[in-house]
Amino acid sequence: MATLLFDPSREFLDSWKEIAVFLRRGVRTVQRWEQTENLPIRRHQHAKRGSVYAVPSELTHWAHQRSSVAPVTRPRDGMRHFDQLASLTRQQAALVGQVRSLLTTQAETYKRIQAETKARQTVPTTPRATATFLR
Repeated sequence: MATLLFDPSREFLDSWKEIAVFLRRGVRTVQRWEQTENLPIRRHQHAKRGSVYAVPSELTHWAHQRSSVAPVTRPRDGMRHFDQLASLTRQQAALVGQVRSLLTTQAETYKRIQAETKARQTVPTTPRATATFLR
């Protein structure tokens, strides 16, 4: 007969060790999951230290949800991603400045060409104006 590591009739898991056994992981892994992946752990507050407990049905629900989403990055990886994001934000700001400059130049060029085209489309009404226009 197989030995059960967890008594299914219990409503609560009363320690990190019981929670870890239920999830089939080490205590440190379960503690990390609480910090980085929102593992549903509850605490009883006492005078000096708090004790932890968890509801098995909540842990099961969390485990099923966790397997259907992308893994959460660990804090040390997050800092690297933060630095990359900051670098990309600076590059984006530089590109936005370049695009604004190009658009300004384009608008000025368009206005100049439009004015020149309009001036050329003026039809001279006198012989002298015609001679000046054709030069």
